[in-house]
Amino acid sequence: MITGTPKKKVTSITVKDPEESTEDFTVKQGESLKLTATTSPSGASNKVLWAVQISSREKGTIDMDSGEFTADDNETGTATIVVKTYDDSNLSWKNVTIEVTSSDP
Repeated sequence: MITGTPKKKVTSITVKDPEESTEDFTVKQGESLKLTATTSPSGASNKVLWAVQISSREKGTIDMDSGEFTADDNETGTATIVVKTYDDSNLSWKNVTIEVTSSDP
């Protein structure tokens, strides 16, 4: 007999910029943006993995563990980030976009 509290499945992922409390993301070329992810409901997996969608890799990189996106020095446009949560039997994901703008004045 297995005992313990059953794991809750993730029903939603919210991604924000902790400094701006927004879900609209813009960063200038060569600069970084720290993102945070929150899962729902309470008690669901909070293990998060970050990745840059293949078609957006020229726009920048993201630290898979911390969620810090660093924009490329030479590219502008939209980068799509994939945020995944996982546990033993549950995988959920959300795509978020970051607009990389010119660093020229």
